[in-house]
Amino acid sequence: MPKVVPSQIVEYIDVRFPAVKDQIEGKGNKVTYDSTFHAAVNTILEMIEQLPPNLLAITGEDYILFVEALNELKGAIVFWRSDHATKMKYEIYKMRDGSNFNPITYIRIALSKCPDQGVDVTTSDLSFIDDTQFKEVLRQDISFVNQALINAEWKAVTILAGSVIEALLLYEIDKIKKNDPIKFDEFMDNVLKDNRLGKPLASKPPNEPNDWHLYQYIPFALTAGIIFDSTAKGCLVAKDFRNLIHPGVSIRKNIKCDRGTAFKSVGAMEHVIKDLS
Repeated sequence: MPKVVPSQIVEYIDVRFPAVKDQIEGKGNKVTYDSTFHAAVNTILEMIEQLPPNLLAITGEDYILFVEALNELKGAIVFWRSDHATKMKYEIYKMRDGSNFNPITYIRIALSKCPDQGVDVTTSDLSFIDDTQFKEVLRQDISFVNQALINAEWKAVTILAGSVIEALLLYEIDKIKKNDPIKFDEFMDNVLKDNRLGKPLASKPPNEPNDWHLYQYIPFALTAGIIFDSTAKGCLVAKDFRNLIHPGVSIRKNIKCDRGTAFKSVGAMEHVIKDLS
């Protein structure tokens, strides 16, 4: 079943129920819908049922009104399907909170506040990262990687898992540079002698870690004890696969993103998280 995100439902409401947006913008007052909108109202309900729970990011009064609005729509559907529907007219008119807002208006307001990409509850909490905003961005990326893996989106998994690896290693390396610059310089010297990954780096990376590339982060992280040997080797494989984002590389090496590249990249990502935790 295709994944439904909040913005899709908002767009659907804007197309099928344009008066709702006008009501939100103060351009309209009374908005009513009768049984001729039965199918469209039911579609809204079915799309909401397909929303991943982690994307329904509303709380407090917004959540209460959202649930009440849903029940108003469900009640209308039940009535429109009943024997009474042919005897008396039933309209979706307004909420019982004293406002003139139609229930669909409240649903649109609530869903417009929800993200299209959230964090699954099973995603690592990355407790070793102190920067809250950076942590949540990475958790969203990791959650997306896991979801894309389920959906067999091999290229998205392969590329984004490599990006997460790079971000995690940069964070830890930058932390060393800021907290212990002497140790950082020592590791910069030692990385040129460390041959555990085969041939050592030919030259020192730039002094600013933000200017490095993944092929430099990996051996430095190994030398600094940030990651273990097996993790570093897995990261090297993920690094090569990540370059497949460039069509020319894929053609030249006759390799494409597939199930194998995806699982190897995710494995490397998970091992980095484990080593840092």
